[in-house]
Amino acid sequence: MNGVTTATGVSLHPEHLADLRKSGLTDETILAAGLYSIRPSDLAKLVGFNPLGVQSALCFPYQGNGGHFRVKVFPPYKDRNGHTVKYLQRRGSDVQLYIHCDVQAALKDPTIPLSITEGEKKALALTQAGRPCIGLGGLWSWMRDGKPIPGLDAIAWAGRAVTLYPDSDVWMRPDLMQAVYALMRELVARGATVSIAIIPGSEGGKVGIDDFLVERSRGGVSPTEGLSCLTSLPLDHPAFTGAAAWWERWRGNGRGEVMDVPCKPAEPPWPTLDEAALQGFAGDIVRAIDPHTEADPVAVLVQLLVFFGCAVGRAAHFTVEHTHHAARLFVALVGATSKGRKGQSTSTLKHLLLLADPDFRNDRIKGGLSSGEGLIWQVRDPIHGKEGKIVDEGVIDKRLIILEPELAQALKTMTREGNILSMIIRQAWDGETLSPLTKNNPITAKDSHIAVIGHVTHEELLKHLGETEMANGFANRFIFLVVRRSKEIPNPKGVPGEQIEELAKRMKERIEQARLTAEKGPIERDEEAEALWCAVYHDLSDGKPGLMGAILGRAEAQVMRLALTYALLDGATCIQTTHLLAALALWEYAEASARYIFGTATGDGIADRILEALRNQGPISETEISDLFQRNVKAGRIHLALGTLQRSRLIEGAIEETGGRKKTVWRATN
Repeated sequence: MNGVTTATGVSLHPEHLADLRKSGLTDETILAAGLYSIRPSDLAKLVGFNPLGVQSALCFPYQGNGGHFRVKVFPPYKDRNGHTVKYLQRRGSDVQLYIHCDVQAALKDPTIPLSITEGEKKALALTQAGRPCIGLGGLWSWMRDGKPIPGLDAIAWAGRAVTLYPDSDVWMRPDLMQAVYALMRELVARGATVSIAIIPGSEGGKVGIDDFLVERSRGGVSPTEGLSCLTSLPLDHPAFTGAAAWWERWRGNGRGEVMDVPCKPAEPPWPTLDEAALQGFAGDIVRAIDPHTEADPVAVLVQLLVFFGCAVGRAAHFTVEHTHHAARLFVALVGATSKGRKGQSTSTLKHLLLLADPDFRNDRIKGGLSSGEGLIWQVRDPIHGKEGKIVDEGVIDKRLIILEPELAQALKTMTREGNILSMIIRQAWDGETLSPLTKNNPITAKDSHIAVIGHVTHEELLKHLGETEMANGFANRFIFLVVRRSKEIPNPKGVPGEQIEELAKRMKERIEQARLTAEKGPIERDEEAEALWCAVYHDLSDGKPGLMGAILGRAEAQVMRLALTYALLDGATCIQTTHLLAALALWEYAEASARYIFGTATGDGIADRILEALRNQGPISETEISDLFQRNVKAGRIHLALGTLQRSRLIEGAIEETGGRKKTVWRATN
């Protein structure tokens, strides 16, 4: 195999050397690790089969582990199930820990802190940075057949400080966090003190610890300085409340039995709410109401946040540059007409709010959205006549909750010529002055604080949510959540009076505390929450193409508004990690709801027709795609649709030889 040899004697395939350099590994580290390149002809002998399409491979020997190894293949390939394969090991070989020779001496000395990360390159990067590190082939690669692997027994854990360095996307992926948390619990059970480092994300996607160190080195920051600036959270940190609840279920049935390691499932038919969303006082209220209602706990939770955020008022806020964001939420509950029990989820919360805040009169909860002018009227400023006299006193309390049991009707209303409801709703979410922008109508509303809860069926939403509302930002100002009846209660009595009064007392205290906090200025994230925000920001702000992009396009603002509301409900003076993780958990449910409601639809009729054909007919050429439309759609328009599908990773193309002119064939990826 053609290779390059550096001045220090490293001889590797140039692509392999470049890949290691990308992780910041020095020649000394590469030589000490014994890394070497493999020819395709030798790869089959090593792994026991011949992976098609692999042109070369880089071998990571597991030193001191009886000849065990893993190889990184170039390029990655797809197996028979369509999964992308990047790493291989000998067929039939066991799972092993990757431990660099320089780390071996530290294994028996518990006074030496250890690091753990996923992947050999990252383990080498941390070890090179002076942090002895163990590498996992995958986040679950410390278990085999439901039990910890023997390699863990060879390490003295009691009294040792251990830091885990998972990739930045772990905070957005409950399936990954479960693996990390389970490992943390295992090591704590062995006597270690364990924490998890928060690695900031970036515009390039998820970030590993090797990427982080390389990026910091470009700014002149040493590895030691870079690692010292990372925030680490201990096992008992409230941020892991949701993972802890999962772990209690996962570990067995109370007799200590270990269940099989869970795999990331295919997209579930119905979203699941992570228990992190039920943290703090919000969770207390939902759990108190749940036994007494058929309503979905998701509906109870999100409407609680809407009610509380509106009651607090617009003064409590955070800022993004010069933009003011209050705890102002618009939600759409999507379910069957009556079986979803969407309306039932409101009654107890309304009663609770009016007990907690008697000033929030019943007339500040309105139903029906028919016109923009009608909405402004409910929060209007004083109206002056021609001579400057006040002809209408206006509305003093600018707080307003709109309960729209027929959101589909409002969507239809927006399509009428001259109707400004969509524009006014967008202004209300933004917190702007509401005005019809016509000379003959003097009505305006400054400093309003409006929240919206809409109920709609799945079919009605798909039918009436038009392209205009998608494009103009109306849709992504709402959080869409699928809900359904949680249980059958033939004769619901509601939450007992004493219990509801106690909850109302606590809510009253939290509303008052929130207003006091608001007097001190914008509410900010604390240091730990700031580190977590940096880790998840890229994934939140990374725009999605097509219909999903139109629905989820305000993820950053929506998550922060949710986090702010959680913080205020807890009586906190700043946004903490528990509040941000709760908001992320609820937003994950919203994303899953959007996928459930809209599927893989792109919002582009041409693209959706192409995708349907590819899934039904199998791979087809661009000529055959043109035939789908009887050649009435221009090639440029088809290429635009193909690009939308490709960016969404719904299709992939390949150039095929035909003996003459080459042709491009497209196929669906799932």
